[in-house]
Amino acid sequence: MIWKTGQTLSYATGDDGDLEMGVAWPDPRFTDHGNGTVTDNLTGLMWTKDANLLATRNPEFDNDGLSGDGAVTWQHALDYVAKLNAENYLGQTDWRLPNRKELRSVIDASHFNPPLPTGHPFTNVTNFWSSTTFTTYPALALILSTSSGLVWHVGGNKSSDQNPVWPVRGGQVGSFIRYRW
Repeated sequence: MIWKTGQTLSYATGDDGDLEMGVAWPDPRFTDHGNGTVTDNLTGLMWTKDANLLATRNPEFDNDGLSGDGAVTWQHALDYVAKLNAENYLGQTDWRLPNRKELRSVIDASHFNPPLPTGHPFTNVTNFWSSTTFTTYPALALILSTSSGLVWHVGGNKSSDQNPVWPVRGGQVGSFIRYRW
């Protein structure tokens, strides 16, 4: 089962643009807890409200490329999530990099720049690392790019490319999302 994505064009057989019959979004879609976290009421995932948390909370942790912009290598992104867990950030120790499906789950294909649902509570939305590695090219990890206004995924070189980190925790997204990418 998939949810309504807002997509009206079909890019692959069986996607929401083809079927246009996904599960309706809850209202409200997101719950802002007022503590720096937001729960997606569709998936149960809890995200940091600040989608580029490293740049605003810990700019000193970013010494890759342009220091303090929040864009880091893939390993440095994993290290940052480990730092949040070691610090018990917001009382939680299970923060992680989202996988490709989790990143894709927040997208509303009928919007762009950023491609998020109307009224979303997130700040600093840009391009993000996912935890998903290419099977055929293990030196690459998938990235969700939103800065161009397009929803697409590309592979980033884990050791040299730099992207921000959008921590996530919890959820049930893997149990009902079917995406081909």
